[in-house]
Amino acid sequence: MSEKRLGIAQRATLLLLMAEGRGLTNKQIKAIGGFSPLTGKDLTPIARFIDTTKIGREHVHTLTEAGWAWCRDELSEPPSSGSGTAGGALYSLLGGLGRYLSRNPSVKLKDIFSPVITERAEVEVMIRQAYVELRTEPRGWVSLTDLRAKLSGIAKSEVDAVLYQMSRQKVVNIVPPSNRKLMTSADREATIRIGNEDRLHLSIDEP
Repeated sequence: MSEKRLGIAQRATLLLLMAEGRGLTNKQIKAIGGFSPLTGKDLTPIARFIDTTKIGREHVHTLTEAGWAWCRDELSEPPSSGSGTAGGALYSLLGGLGRYLSRNPSVKLKDIFSPVITERAEVEVMIRQAYVELRTEPRGWVSLTDLRAKLSGIAKSEVDAVLYQMSRQKVVNIVPPSNRKLMTSADREATIRIGNEDRLHLSIDEP
């Protein structure tokens, strides 16, 4: 890579976000990666590679497109001095992955590292994060069509289950489309049935 190589902790942060394929809070980075999240000046060199969104009291970090591009480039890099045995093995594995992608250009890094969601609390965090990224003003309306596109790695049934729960808790308001004649086929597939109505637009209360 042409630019100065990032430090081990910075690379580990980006590669962890790549491997998980989703946004992570500081607590999740610590629990999954086993290292403390970067703060202050240590974040500066990777600022353009990570998008940080505040959801409630937590900060959720997600790879940007530039971050995914960095990860793809890193697959062809050797381990740096001081990486240790595990670091050497990791970069050997990353190199093999890079060679596979080079032989199969239609496969993208995001296709390989789709998120694995095990708890509904994690799905709610991802819903809130996607909502914040899509809405144009606090508590603004967002189409479920656009929201589901952001959550393409999660089954519709999982998203719906969490939306039902959030609706019962009155932290999300989901309403029918204002003009059904203007709905596309994607809109109709994205709706959620609540009561006797198919609903398409939502607004979330933000702490």
